[in-house]
Amino acid sequence: MIIRKKTTVRFLLASMLFVVPHMIASASDLETKITHIQQIKSDLEQSIAAPLPIFLKTMQNGLIWMRSLHQASQNVTPGQSPDGTEFVASWKSILQGRKPATIATSQALAILEQCAEPQKSGDAFKKALQLADELVLELEALDRIERNRRQDMQITVKKADGTPLGDASVQIRQIRHEFLFGCNIFRWAEGDTPANQLYKDRFSDLFNFATLGFYWAAYERREGETLAERWQKVAEWCKQHGITCKGHPLVWNYADPRWIPDDPKEVYRLQMERVAREVTRFAGLIDMWDVVNEATPFDRESFWERSPKITKMWEEYGQMDVTKTAFQIARKANPNAALLINDYYLHTREQAERDNSIRGKEREIYEDVIDALVDENGKRLYDVIGIQSHMHGGAWSTERILEVVKRFAKYGVPLHFTETTVVSGPRNRENQEREWGETTPAGEQLQAEEVERFYRTIFSCPEVEALTWWDFSDDGAWQRAPAGFLRRDMSAKPAYDKLMALVKDAWWTSETIKTNANGQAKTRGFTGTYDITIRAKSGETIQKTLTLNRSQAGNHTIYLD
Repeated sequence: MIIRKKTTVRFLLASMLFVVPHMIASASDLETKITHIQQIKSDLEQSIAAPLPIFLKTMQNGLIWMRSLHQASQNVTPGQSPDGTEFVASWKSILQGRKPATIATSQALAILEQCAEPQKSGDAFKKALQLADELVLELEALDRIERNRRQDMQITVKKADGTPLGDASVQIRQIRHEFLFGCNIFRWAEGDTPANQLYKDRFSDLFNFATLGFYWAAYERREGETLAERWQKVAEWCKQHGITCKGHPLVWNYADPRWIPDDPKEVYRLQMERVAREVTRFAGLIDMWDVVNEATPFDRESFWERSPKITKMWEEYGQMDVTKTAFQIARKANPNAALLINDYYLHTREQAERDNSIRGKEREIYEDVIDALVDENGKRLYDVIGIQSHMHGGAWSTERILEVVKRFAKYGVPLHFTETTVVSGPRNRENQEREWGETTPAGEQLQAEEVERFYRTIFSCPEVEALTWWDFSDDGAWQRAPAGFLRRDMSAKPAYDKLMALVKDAWWTSETIKTNANGQAKTRGFTGTYDITIRAKSGETIQKTLTLNRSQAGNHTIYLD
């Protein structure tokens, strides 16, 4: 990455405050990390038949970066840098002709390129050295992606009489990921205006997962008059494009529909009827639901202000009574649906004790709700744990991402990162009417880098099966923040292009191979759905659709009639 503007450097350095977990104390620490990555690379080469070459190359380049830092560090002391310019020159000469291996190495190079003055070079070296920790985490993620998201595939081709067919062409073309890459689809609109068409095209090109909005106050503005017809059209469009749908949310006390009564008993009845109605109505089109949203902090002050009637109902019936009943009703309405509990409240016990936004004296955390979300026999009422990751205040460090995954993986159910945000513009701290400014080139560059790091880290974790971005376009985005992958005019930001390059290229399998004398064609691919086309030398052709997943061996036999 080449830094052209000082504003970009400020953005980059600000982001490092969130990225770097801690500082390398000595050269021996760096030696330990070099040995660690060497071992990971060696184990990968020995235990996997055909690891992705780009992963091995990136690991090798990462090792070169760390070794060059270690070598150059012998000639400079952080904070005291009479040889600082010599260090920068020697380090860059070692790396000459090599592109940055990862985001961490890209940032290190950018920092050093900005610090040619001797008095600043020592500090630059210190910051570059700190990034070695982040580099290790990024390289470890590549190892996990290879082991968790790719699978051996063997296709055996036989003639109708069962004899193997050798020297046949086998075209393997991935058409869908097993992992759910998603986004909310709130701005989908009918009509063929250029903006609408761009929104739909870019959405279906990238994603295989969509979140549809069922916010009660907006979905049913008048009793009995819902947006069901609109969302049915969206869900049918998604189905036509191979996109899995999720409804969000069924129960949430963010805003009261204006028509609901004051009586908590009536509100409770209407709320549970709504759960049953929507899950039943959309069964087959929407078989995944965020049943209850943000149950942990249901009684925070802002909820009482915005949604006093639903919040009062929650208080009178009890947090877990409302939550459990909603899940039980949803389960009965569609036994085949995947049901999520979803929350942003990721405070630890100690953090919750200091939180004054909650009315109750007991400071509950998300785990308390999850632990209690079981029936009388202790059976889980939920299928998936949803984790919100809005990062308007700055991107999470890789270390924090991994800590959150580990924290909730203990429940043994799939994890979904349900609402993920990184902005591409500044906050207007002095503007009371508009909190966020417009997207900027520097902000977009940083957003793209953070998108790559976040997605790569999440994709590497086998416990996670879905990641949903919030929102797709800056037009109508939550908090009016420049959080979209598209600008207001539906043009693509660098983050969109970056994610497309990952999802449909770097993490995508498409190749043509030949069968051996035993009729076998072997390869290794990312888990998902594949179109297979087999052509015999005689000209005979057959096409099949196959699934490659983590839970089954990827061995398939195809007969050529």
